[in-house]
Amino acid sequence: MLKQKASKNSANLRAVYCGVSRISKSYSIHQEDKMFENVVSGLVSGLVVSFLVLVVGRFWKGVVEPWIEERVYKDLHVEGKWYSLYVNTGDYRQEAINIKRHGHTINGHMICKTGADDGEEYYICGSFRNLLLPLTYEAADKQKSDRGTITLMSSHNGERFVGEVAMYDTKADSIGTTKVIWFRNRKDLERTVKYIKLHREQLDEIRERERHIQDELSDFFEEFAKEFAKRKEEEQKEKEDAIEGESKRIENNG
Repeated sequence: MLKQKASKNSANLRAVYCGVSRISKSYSIHQEDKMFENVVSGLVSGLVVSFLVLVVGRFWKGVVEPWIEERVYKDLHVEGKWYSLYVNTGDYRQEAINIKRHGHTINGHMICKTGADDGEEYYICGSFRNLLLPLTYEAADKQKSDRGTITLMSSHNGERFVGEVAMYDTKADSIGTTKVIWFRNRKDLERTVKYIKLHREQLDEIRERERHIQDELSDFFEEFAKEFAKRKEEEQKEKEDAIEGESKRIENNG
């Protein structure tokens, strides 16, 4: 009787132990599942927040800021088509420029129409504030290193930009500068080119006349120097002849 009772108690204890083990194991698995869910939830939440911050940031910079700048923008509206002329170049280099403006930010495209770089395309970017337009440009062809800066100032009641270009000269392997004018109206550019050509021709004529006069003066002074030297020689010879004649006369009288 006692043995049966002890055996029964032992069986009950084993049953209780197994039950506790199952509960503990189940609880441990539940905790692991919950921890995994928390980690996954945290990662997903972080990715979602990062994505939202990125989207909102880009939307703010790309849409909201330009919209606000456009509403408070008080400078000239310089967007649109322009035509450039390099004043000091012998080939009268010209370009067609199309620029877009978002607030004070400027982006655009430039194509060379005449000169040694005819047909070359460039990207330009910069900003316009207080009548000043500083830009950087670079060749659209990534195989070329042609790039530089353009600094312009608005003039003629917003119808022109005047300034200078600083560029890398691939042939000379050096940095050079030249004056440039941007025109809103192509006819103004054509009139300016005609005016420069006319006055350049007149200037060339004046310079040619100056060279001719200088050549004549040089010839005159050369002839004068020769004549002066000749007269000096004749005077010296006359003096020597006079001295020799006087010496002979004195000898004869003695």
